[in-house]
Amino acid sequence: MTDKSQPAPPVPAPSGAKQVSLDTRPAAEKPQRRFGLFRGKRPASTKAEEAPTAAPAVVSAAAEVRAESDKAGDKGVPEAASGKAPQKTVAGPKQRGKLPTARPPGAPPDPWTAFATTPEQEPGRIRRGLRVARRSLIHEYALAIYAACLLAVAMTWPTLRYPMHTLPQDLGDPARQAWQVSWIGHILLTKPEQLWQSNAYFPVQHSFAFGDSLLGYALAGMIGTGPGAAILRYNVLFVLAHALLAIGAYALVRQLGALRTGAAVAAVAFTYAPWRLAQEGHLDIISAGGIPLALAMLARGHGYSLRHGFRPERRRIGWVAAGWLVATWQLSLGFSLGIPFAYVLGLLLVVLTVTALIRLLRRAPWKASPQAVPGKAGSEAVTPPSPGPAGTPDPAKTASTATLAETAKPSPAVVAEPPLDLSKADVLESPHKERRRWLPATRRRRAPAPAKPRQRPRAKPKQVRGFGWWLIVTNILGAQVFIGTGLLIAIPYVLRAKDTGSRLEEITFFSPPLRSLLIGPAESRIWGAAHATPRESLGWAAEMSLLPGFVLYALAIAGLFLSIWRLRHRLVLVAGLAVAVILTLGTNFFGGRWTYLPLFGHLPAAFDLRIPGRLMLWVTLLLAVLAAGATDDFVRRAEQFAAQRIPPWPGPWLRLATLTPLILVALEGWNATAHPVVPPQPSAMRTVPGPMLVLPTAELTDQTVQLWTTTKFQRVANGGGSFAAQHQNELRARVATFPDAASTDYLISIGVTKVLLLREPAMGTPWEAAGDRPVDSLHIRREDVPDAVVFYLN
Repeated sequence: MTDKSQPAPPVPAPSGAKQVSLDTRPAAEKPQRRFGLFRGKRPASTKAEEAPTAAPAVVSAAAEVRAESDKAGDKGVPEAASGKAPQKTVAGPKQRGKLPTARPPGAPPDPWTAFATTPEQEPGRIRRGLRVARRSLIHEYALAIYAACLLAVAMTWPTLRYPMHTLPQDLGDPARQAWQVSWIGHILLTKPEQLWQSNAYFPVQHSFAFGDSLLGYALAGMIGTGPGAAILRYNVLFVLAHALLAIGAYALVRQLGALRTGAAVAAVAFTYAPWRLAQEGHLDIISAGGIPLALAMLARGHGYSLRHGFRPERRRIGWVAAGWLVATWQLSLGFSLGIPFAYVLGLLLVVLTVTALIRLLRRAPWKASPQAVPGKAGSEAVTPPSPGPAGTPDPAKTASTATLAETAKPSPAVVAEPPLDLSKADVLESPHKERRRWLPATRRRRAPAPAKPRQRPRAKPKQVRGFGWWLIVTNILGAQVFIGTGLLIAIPYVLRAKDTGSRLEEITFFSPPLRSLLIGPAESRIWGAAHATPRESLGWAAEMSLLPGFVLYALAIAGLFLSIWRLRHRLVLVAGLAVAVILTLGTNFFGGRWTYLPLFGHLPAAFDLRIPGRLMLWVTLLLAVLAAGATDDFVRRAEQFAAQRIPPWPGPWLRLATLTPLILVALEGWNATAHPVVPPQPSAMRTVPGPMLVLPTAELTDQTVQLWTTTKFQRVANGGGSFAAQHQNELRARVATFPDAASTDYLISIGVTKVLLLREPAMGTPWEAAGDRPVDSLHIRREDVPDAVVFYLN
């Protein structure tokens, strides 16, 4: 009886026959020989050559042995009687049957299933949402938003110390703009069709079309009523406007290719430039954060940056649409910054259109893409022949190829390999991807890759290919929305143009000299007192103190020579900076006939483009981009220096040195802005209806009166600022002798039926004794109320 547990002995071959191995195992499972001191497998080329010839011989020998054993079994001759050694049949590899996968019916459950591995469950929607929210809370831009908000609170302090009682800088324009935001929210909730017919400047038509409208803050204006809510709303928007300036500048400079340190320096220098401290009383000028933010979104959507150039694979339609929406929102805040921004966007659209046309002409279908002949520099473009079915070239194509280049006849069987780019290879490694090991002992068996946990496949972002037709459509639609919104807002301003006209004289008066770019405002804690004497030489120091910061100047000058930006980009930035400075000078650069006046001089005065110095925003932005390049170059050199140290990372003093520019630009923006207390609202302003006139009336105090009307929004003839100056000056001159017959008749003629005289504010004014004069002969009625007198006109 044959013992099947032991391997079968070798079968002796007949004399003269070739020895054949009966081992039917695959070549990969055979034991290997020893070669000297090394043990291992043979080279792969040897196995590949022997495997096809050895396998048929082994199979045939095994078949012969089985056939002879079958014949001996059929004759019935016992192996012991024949005198031959007992033959054993050759058994193949033992095949195992499949194990049952299910227990038979009625069997108890398998207790070992408690230790079996269970497949990991995919996270549900709630877990995935929480994971995304957690990642978004610690994203770079999320941290930038937190830092920008905290820095805005610190740099504008004490704005939020008494947010319901004080206003930054003065009680003039801030009080009027707080009324503007309140009026927008109130009228949009009650009578949207009366938006441009405000309750102030009665009875002037389109009385809301004066200056910047701040329509973008409509949602904020719908929250709360009364002067206290209006003051709180203004202060919160004031702080958030600074934060948005920093966020937008950081996003733009980062998109252009700067590192985090350079982007932070540019953002702080742009947001807290010293010249901006003189504009703290104008929320419309402070609210410029949408400009850099929209530019950053548009650049990101088009896949463009200064450092990396144009990358079509990174184009995103969503970012382009978001950029146009932010630009439209910025335009809705006012035309004083919106119209220059529209000029910049138009210039960018022209550049983008020209670039797209050039790329389209380069990829024109009538232009064949030539293929240079390999191995011959400067030769004409030749199309290589395609091989036929048997590997021979096509005769027709070979003939055409020969006519184009008689000397260049590359063989179709030879494929020219591209040259190796050794400049990109490591000097310690071969430029080839794989390295062949010749000794068996030096070959390493690669361990099987560990099984990766099952992850939910992420959807690949859709890429715009070709010329990005959807991107072009998005730009066209976005530009139409931007222009349409601007034209819709401009209608009441154009209707007011016949009453206001242009302000060429005011443009000339407010045009700053070149030296004003070196003079700091009085609100600067660093340069305010130091520049008091040169500030006196300016015609209107509040709008002509245009110092962007000496630290910013130094960093920008350093960025001309040491920078991460390319030389051509630096030259473009310098050219743009020169144009921005020329426009900022207004009529002080050759009378402005070819610079400021053709762009802004023909627009209505209601657009409030009479102050060229507000274009300093673009000068500061270009200087900040240059400064970011210099800062990042300094940081890069510091990291290279730290890499040579032990340990190879920057020490505390080196880290502090890289943050020095950031600290200096923040220090230069330290403010000394006043925060006066707003007078409390008289009780009569909450009860007396309109239309009425509040005395005393003046250009400054009327803006506080507008703020007091945010409880009932009754119609008042008061209106502050330099808007409707002719009408308001006539009104104040006619009522200077009130109460008398002439002033009473004038007020009745314009529709005013009540006059509210405030006793305490009237002290020291022509109306100080108006409350005690007899009015019986004037056929008007007087009523005394707490701290005020109400005159009812017949």
